[in-house]
Amino acid sequence: MKIIKIITVFVFSVLIFSNANAVCDFEFNIGDDESSVVEKYGITLDEIKPKQSIFIMIASDLCPGNSLEGVVVEYMFLDKKLASINLKALNNETNSVSNKLGLYKYVENTYGVFNFSGDNPLAWNNFHSWNDHSKTFYYKRMLNLYS
Repeated sequence: MKIIKIITVFVFSVLIFSNANAVCDFEFNIGDDESSVVEKYGITLDEIKPKQSIFIMIASDLCPGNSLEGVVVEYMFLDKKLASINLKALNNETNSVSNKLGLYKYVENTYGVFNFSGDNPLAWNNFHSWNDHSKTFYYKRMLNLYS
């Protein structure tokens, strides 16, 4: 009976923690036509330059349980095709969103360790990239952009 309780607690813990660090469901893939966003959300995308449009969503809606409050997902379309998906912290002068380390931890949990120097994550000021077959992922944290 005791072993059944231990197994039940273990399975329950695995389910909770694996769901808490779930990968974001970005809903769209690189190469998708912007009409798929227009059809799904019934909106017109903002054209920021000729042949370049953008669609922004709140990251916590697409990435529940990942502590991404204050982070947005930016979909960039070139010639009406999805060219990139970016997660951006909506920081102020004190980098309040980045200092919560939500995006830093999400990237590290999803793509792997990148702070090989062992620096304090709050002081880490660099970029890293990962290659996964046909995709490349970048993480960039640049501090003190306001000073």
